[in-house]
Amino acid sequence: MKKTMMIALLALSFQAFSATKLEEANSLFDQRGEDRNFAKQSAAMFKELADKETDMLTKAQMKVAESRAYYFFGRTAVDKNDKKDIYVMGYNAATAAINLLKGSNFNTDLAYAHYYYAINLGKWGEANGALSSLGKWPELKAQLDIIDSLGEEAKAIESYGSMRTRGRALHKLPFSSKKDALKNLKFSFENSFADGFDMSASTTTTLYYLDILVKTNSDSDTFCDVYEMMLDLADLDDEDLKEELTDLNPALVPEGMIEVREFTSGSIFEEDVHGYADQKCDF
Repeated sequence: MKKTMMIALLALSFQAFSATKLEEANSLFDQRGEDRNFAKQSAAMFKELADKETDMLTKAQMKVAESRAYYFFGRTAVDKNDKKDIYVMGYNAATAAINLLKGSNFNTDLAYAHYYYAINLGKWGEANGALSSLGKWPELKAQLDIIDSLGEEAKAIESYGSMRTRGRALHKLPFSSKKDALKNLKFSFENSFADGFDMSASTTTTLYYLDILVKTNSDSDTFCDVYEMMLDLADLDDEDLKEELTDLNPALVPEGMIEVREFTSGSIFEEDVHGYADQKCDF
């Protein structure tokens, strides 16, 4: 009886430890916009939690969280070699989640695992150069195809992230269909509006959509409407921008802060988006 009670107490103690660690890992990730190293620290904590977890689904979710944290840490790195190493850790963590969930009925969780594998892989390819990106396209496409095969709820994760990622890849890759790129990005944009906004809850989607609209020169009226919304955000100071982005999507405020400033500089674009706006837009 005493042995049984001791085991029960140890289990409760471990659960309390895990809950505290999880709160700390989530808190660190939430602060990633203040210091990018918080993302790295949260990734390490999610890894530790996953290593000690016995429940398959929870373990997989911790690995996805680890992959997500590495993705942010990688995108905020300056050195290309650092980026490569970080993205490898990101897609390795996602691979572990995929292996855990493969064959299960947890389609949405599996979609997240494939999504974070795909975007870490895609950024790894970018950091390695155009030839690496082209060479990884079949693997990246296969990951996106799996997400889209898992049902509508799975396909809709991260503001239709699989369609956004596919559209962006088709935009950037040589000899790919820019018409298909536009189709994917238009769908992702129009089906992910935030409440009270006429733009996607993902600033990434909005910026990629602007870029492909310039590439295809297909709908200047829509381009100007969306561009003006981004201009309005870019005109805000940091405090007001953070408040507006919290309303747009509280889960992606640090990413939004980065991307609104990238919109201003033009560094996120493949095309001359600002020059196109000067030509096409009357404001």
